[in-house]
Amino acid sequence: MIIVPYAHGAASPHRIAGAAAPFGGAVFVVDPTEPLPPTVLSLLGQLGPVVSGSQGDAALLTELERYRPRGVVAFVDVLLPLASWIGAHFELPCHTAATCAFLTSKAAQRRRLNEQGAGHVSTTSFSFEGELPAHLAESVYPAVLKPDAGASSRDTFYLESFADLRAHTGDLVAGRRCVLEEAIVGAGRLPGSWLADYLSVEHALADGEARCLGMTGRLPLAPPVRERGLVHPLTLDGDLGAEVRELALRAVRALGVTTGLTHTEIKVTPKGPQVIEVNGRLGGSLERLVPRAGVADVVSLAVEIAAGAKAARVAELIRPAEQVAMVRWVQPPMAATAVEGITGLADLRRMPGVFGAGRVLAPGSAVDWRRGSIGRVVDVWLEAADLDELAHRSAAVERHIDRHITWRYA
Repeated sequence: MIIVPYAHGAASPHRIAGAAAPFGGAVFVVDPTEPLPPTVLSLLGQLGPVVSGSQGDAALLTELERYRPRGVVAFVDVLLPLASWIGAHFELPCHTAATCAFLTSKAAQRRRLNEQGAGHVSTTSFSFEGELPAHLAESVYPAVLKPDAGASSRDTFYLESFADLRAHTGDLVAGRRCVLEEAIVGAGRLPGSWLADYLSVEHALADGEARCLGMTGRLPLAPPVRERGLVHPLTLDGDLGAEVRELALRAVRALGVTTGLTHTEIKVTPKGPQVIEVNGRLGGSLERLVPRAGVADVVSLAVEIAAGAKAARVAELIRPAEQVAMVRWVQPPMAATAVEGITGLADLRRMPGVFGAGRVLAPGSAVDWRRGSIGRVVDVWLEAADLDELAHRSAAVERHIDRHITWRYA
């Protein structure tokens, strides 16, 4: 069976269970330090055995032995160390503890990338204990402040100066480890594109060999640094495409990743590509976008690699793209306090290229930009034959949304 330390992340329980079925099914490990809602626990119990335990818990390993583990895989950053610990015990393909340390600490990762020549971004970390350390005044600005262990741009701030940082002191959480990182100034847009100047490169690694699943484009950010959508695949031709792919692979190698899926975010700057961060798991929303584009069932791919698939088998599971697919995340304005109304979803679902649309929040729900990218209110999924057609369909969807969502302000 496939052992899956589970929390809400890049893969849904149903897709995980389906992918694990050929290997005897999934055993979901729930870490009691990361509690799940009762409804989620109930769903997991319908899909496979559920075991509770944390890293270092010998009783957990004893419990898992009876399931004869064939692989272990996690789809959320915070559980990568637990997956690594389980995998090491059962001698399964997994990230090493050292690699997990780089994948779960933004400060440690940036130091490693800089040391290995896969980046040159000034970074400092600190623990906020109610006052800002004086040395932060000497940091490079503009800068981005974020939790050392975090995701989806939650509690992330763009700062023009140290004075700007001081103004946000009240927004910081006491005792939290934070990272203040030099802002990577991008080129504005990708050459000739309606997309943003940053993207991600998706890799599948088995036996130390890496295969590129493709690149994923992004819509321009909502302020301050909230994501508004993804497009897969994105094709970058010529020297720029080669440079981006080479940098992404160099970053993955620098962190010691030899197995599993990786999601490497890169910003295109006037001075060349620069790594934003590397994730040692499937990227968010790609479980639906990559198969829709015809490239691969990425959850099944992750499970097969966890079960020991060789590089040749991985190559068989990756196909050329048949079309492009996209998700649009509707983010609230920074000044909004609640979503007032959401209408027109039925008409939205009938628009050309739309293959899914749904509310994340109900009308009347409070909104807060500090929740980052996960604070969105509506998801819309689109497909098209190429990027030009997708651009027209996306613009039409945006106009429709602007007419049918209203906001409440303080």
